[in-house]
Amino acid sequence: MNLDSNLSSLFILAQEGDKRAYEKCIETLYSVLEKYYSRRISNKSIIEDLIQETLMAIHKARHTYDPNLPFLNWARTIARYKMIDYLKKSSKANQDVDIEDLSNSMALSDGFDDLDYDKEVLINYIDSLNDNQKELIKQVKLRGLSIKEAAILSGLSISNVKTTIHRGIKQLKAKWQS
Repeated sequence: MNLDSNLSSLFILAQEGDKRAYEKCIETLYSVLEKYYSRRISNKSIIEDLIQETLMAIHKARHTYDPNLPFLNWARTIARYKMIDYLKKSSKANQDVDIEDLSNSMALSDGFDDLDYDKEVLINYIDSLNDNQKELIKQVKLRGLSIKEAAILSGLSISNVKTTIHRGIKQLKAKWQS
């Protein structure tokens, strides 16, 4: 039985009042959500908050789950919207983040995407950067987050994120060309 079928079965039993099935479902969902958010966010406390909010939202919306549809798609949709809600709330609280910068037009034009590179060598080069540069480059260039999202998650201004990424990429290019 695959993970989706297993979670679906557990959730259906939980909807029928099986407390053990509910506990097992939540326990499994916790690790699924942890992996989901860890691929997108580096801050562990934010990940934990999002997991808790998502589990509460799943609990509140449990009556909306259709057993004929994939469970994980339903749960991931809730998780995605919880992350979007978090990013929106964070942007309102962060005075340095301008809502207009969310558009893709603000992406850095640094030529990095045009490099023909060996993935393993590049990963080693990235790992040699300082922690801030490494994390921001991974978030924006490898995971596909926007500059604004990276700024919110790191607590830095958009300008600082752009500068940090630019300097990191400049260092990567220098190492690559040497």
